[in-house]
Amino acid sequence: MGVVLVLTGAGTMATYELSIPPFQTTPAGVVRVRPGIPVEYTDSLGRHVECLAFLEFMNIDDNQYQRLAAIRDSAIWVGWGDRTLRELGLTDASPEQQFIAVSEATRKEAVRQAAAVIPGLGIMSEILADPDRPVDAGPVEGPVYTGHAMSCSESGDVDE
Repeated sequence: MGVVLVLTGAGTMATYELSIPPFQTTPAGVVRVRPGIPVEYTDSLGRHVECLAFLEFMNIDDNQYQRLAAIRDSAIWVGWGDRTLRELGLTDASPEQQFIAVSEATRKEAVRQAAAVIPGLGIMSEILADPDRPVDAGPVEGPVYTGHAMSCSESGDVDE
């Protein structure tokens, strides 16, 4: 006799989101674009780091989702991590500094590409920081970038 486990509602999505990179849930109404953008680099300790960068949006339709998902296929991501570290002069920085730099550079480039494929894309942090936005303005309309996450794994660790 088999056992069947049924989860419903938000619990199902939260359980699913926690089971795959970046192992974080998203707020209601926020969509994480999958698969993530592949980013690889070698850190200053000689470890190969493989990452997936995920962008999150609100108010996007299926067509926009598909265009955003296609960003991961851009040739720019080949060699992105190592190239970023070289351009920033961080090839000898600590692994933590390198991760922060690669993550931030990836976010900036991915959001730039997202804005190119979705004209009028809003940036949530800019919308909320607008001093002219009334406190009771209500929900944000139109497609909006809300955030990102990056999940990485390292190889070459001494303890492997």
